[in-house]
Amino acid sequence: ADRQSSALFSVISLVVGIMLVYNAMLLTMTARRRIVASLHMLGATNKTIVAMLVFEALVLGLVGSLLGIFFGDLLSRYVMHQVPGYLSSSFPIGNQRVVELHVVVLSIIGGTLAALGAAAQPALSLLKAGPRATYSDREQSATEMRSSASQKRLAWIGVTLVAIFIASSIILPQTVLIGMVVLVLGMVMLLPRLIIYLLPVALSLARRTSSAALRVSTGELVASPTRATALAAVGALAMFAILGITGTARDLQRGIEQGTQNFFSNADIWISPRLEENTFVSQPFNQKQAVQRLSRLPVVKSVRKYQGTFYDLGNRRLRIISESSKARYPIAPSQFVDGDFKLATKRIRQGGWVTLTETVANEHNLKIGKKFTLPTPSGNRQFKLAATTTNYGWDSGTLLINTRDYTRAWKTRQASALEVDLADGVTPAEGKLAIQQTLGRASALRAQTAEEGRAAYAVTVRQGLSRLNQIADMVLIAAVLAVVAAMLGSIWQRRQRFWGLVSLGMGSGQLYRTIFLETGVILLLGCLIGMMFGFLGQFFFSRWLHLTTAYPVPFDPALLLALKIIVFAVVLSVVAAALPVRILFPKRRIAGFSAD
Repeated sequence: ADRQSSALFSVISLVVGIMLVYNAMLLTMTARRRIVASLHMLGATNKTIVAMLVFEALVLGLVGSLLGIFFGDLLSRYVMHQVPGYLSSSFPIGNQRVVELHVVVLSIIGGTLAALGAAAQPALSLLKAGPRATYSDREQSATEMRSSASQKRLAWIGVTLVAIFIASSIILPQTVLIGMVVLVLGMVMLLPRLIIYLLPVALSLARRTSSAALRVSTGELVASPTRATALAAVGALAMFAILGITGTARDLQRGIEQGTQNFFSNADIWISPRLEENTFVSQPFNQKQAVQRLSRLPVVKSVRKYQGTFYDLGNRRLRIISESSKARYPIAPSQFVDGDFKLATKRIRQGGWVTLTETVANEHNLKIGKKFTLPTPSGNRQFKLAATTTNYGWDSGTLLINTRDYTRAWKTRQASALEVDLADGVTPAEGKLAIQQTLGRASALRAQTAEEGRAAYAVTVRQGLSRLNQIADMVLIAAVLAVVAAMLGSIWQRRQRFWGLVSLGMGSGQLYRTIFLETGVILLLGCLIGMMFGFLGQFFFSRWLHLTTAYPVPFDPALLLALKIIVFAVVLSVVAAALPVRILFPKRRIAGFSAD
């Protein structure tokens, strides 16, 4: 996937990153509320307090954004600097990195606005409730927040935003990029309401167990739903982003590989130039001598010429597939979109007819059976549209044509590959060995079985999608780091409460388990919520990619991936929480405190 998929997943990562910044700031809201109230009671005006909060958020947002840009630049230099070979063989691509100014500006603005948005919460609480209410140590519990009118309004806004995303994605698929932002905002607004309903259920289940640590940890979450919501949002956002990116990328890969299987199934053995960049079998060669030598082999039943190249039509660089009339599948069944498949296949074999990628046909207002003029090296030629297809894995689109028509229109008899059918009873391995020996081991041509061709193409597809997997991995790493930082801040804010539990006789093991379980329970809830929204996003993202690029993207909910992410994220984050616990509550200090 090239421009569209990269743009989609980059926007997903940007929005998720901004939301992670927002929730990281939100974790400090209780402490900030008390500081703001103290300043107010000491005589500071509202204007002074707001200016202080804005300045603090600006500094944190700018510093964090600049650090993110610095590390992002390092990643682009040393991790994401390679250009996929299949692109360099088709486009004049250099090795220079291009960092556009608007991307840097957008990142800084997004991080700063997220910090400002979260910092505004204490100020709004102060102006609405007054300093005494703000200074109160007691936070509304999850049970009390159920009846909160503001929470209900927030939840209804979230439901409305999700409904807007679904409706706009169905009616106007091209709005998915903007709609994705709406979906994330809807999820974040719905999250508090979902959490305050789920936490009492979790507490009720915990009370039925014999684990004191589980009861205490769940009770802590119920008593502080704001902090719990911020932690849950980290897991939900990470799950949403990874399912949206990796799930859609796997749908895309599966669709492309289906088309590749049909493509290479046209022959038992494929012979093409021995070039690493020849992924799309587009390098021409003089095949006359090779055909003569192969035709005399007893293992060979027939030899056909395949021709392929790239062709500029307007602002698109189309891939041309030219199949012989005797090919098994002139049109790959898995890539067929609209028309009568049998009739279209018959017309392609007859000649004078072509197929086009659906998006290209729509762009030129072409209907099936309609005649149109195509500029070719031999002049303008008229063809009729037999059917529409996917893009055969090539972003700009594909034109499929009979080899006789291609030879006349493009004025070339050179083949891009030879399709060899083996005699009855000859295995692909035996046929390949005999053919390669006939060609000569030092030959510029190589023989591949259909399975080897599919495997080589699959490697290229994975190479093209590796950038998307790297983005997903970075989102997961960012989420884990966010959890560690959030837990460190959360434990530091409540250190007196935890020392109070130790003074009442709680051992170090129980303290560790309490904090670990607290992290695990809330992350699990967050991941489950993120999974629901992630599947919704995956469906519409896959649909958007298909409609805008004609990629074959069959939707398949990434259930196994979601389960792996839940296990990995919860286990890794709970283990990672050991770092702040060990820093703030060393075992020696706990043992000494207990002994005293």
